[in-house]
Amino acid sequence: IDQTYSFSFIAAGTYSYSAAATAGGGPVMPFSVARGKVQVPIVVQPVVGAPEAQVTWASASPPPGFGFDVLVKLPGTTSFTPWQTEVTSTSAVMGPNDPLYRGPGKYQFKARIHNLGNGAASGYSLPGSITIP
Repeated sequence: IDQTYSFSFIAAGTYSYSAAATAGGGPVMPFSVARGKVQVPIVVQPVVGAPEAQVTWASASPPPGFGFDVLVKLPGTTSFTPWQTEVTSTSAVMGPNDPLYRGPGKYQFKARIHNLGNGAASGYSLPGSITIP
């Protein structure tokens, strides 16, 4: 049975899915279950003419009651640290005006969306990286 489903994701993250296919005409008993993950990337681009990176984690504002979390791995560090927490903005700039900016080097970012009421969240996106000169 060929079945399709489409969904538009607005935010970077890793999303699990499970879909059951059923045989027609009988009791609703799945005969196969498809499971997997959809990974929506974070977008990290250089700002032309500046030692900055434009980081975009969503294409639209979150629904009411939701927020975005963005982590950053700074040059010379081995772990991610919170950068943007529970924000409704869809992007930000990492550069000299940001308090976490550490100068030239490789920066990595990953993001997720989460429900501010019950704490449920997508998984974090795969990291996007950039070397800021």
